[in-house]
Amino acid sequence: MGLDIRTLLVADVAVMLMTAGVSFYLWRQHRDIAGLLWWSFANATEGVALLILCSFGPVTPPAAGIPAGILFVAGFLLVWESMRRFNGRPAAKGRLIILLLAFGAVLGAAVFMGATCASAPAW
Repeated sequence: MGLDIRTLLVADVAVMLMTAGVSFYLWRQHRDIAGLLWWSFANATEGVALLILCSFGPVTPPAAGIPAGILFVAGFLLVWESMRRFNGRPAAKGRLIILLLAFGAVLGAAVFMGATCASAPAW
C-alpha cells in the first residue's frame, strides 16, 4: 500500500476529529478543566479546514480556500485560547474575533488582487 499525500491528509483529518471527540468526552467527565473544551473545538475546526483542502487538488478554488484558511487560523486561535484557559486565565474572545476578522480581510484582499489559494506545492 503506497502512502500518497491524499491518504496522509485523510488520516490526519481522522486523527484530528477523533482527538476532538476524545477531548470533548474528557471535558464532559472533568468540567473543571476548561481548556479541554476549547482544545476540542480547535481540533474539530482544524480537521474540517483540512478536510475542505483535501477535497480539491493542489490549487483550491477561492470559494473553498478562503473559508478553509479562516478555519485554520480560527483553530490555531482556539488552541492559543485553550492554553490560556488551561492556565487559569480568563477568556479573551473579543481579541480572537478581531484577529480572525483581520486575517479574513487580508486573505480576501489577497485573493481579490489575484493570489491563488494553493493548498500544496504543485510538484
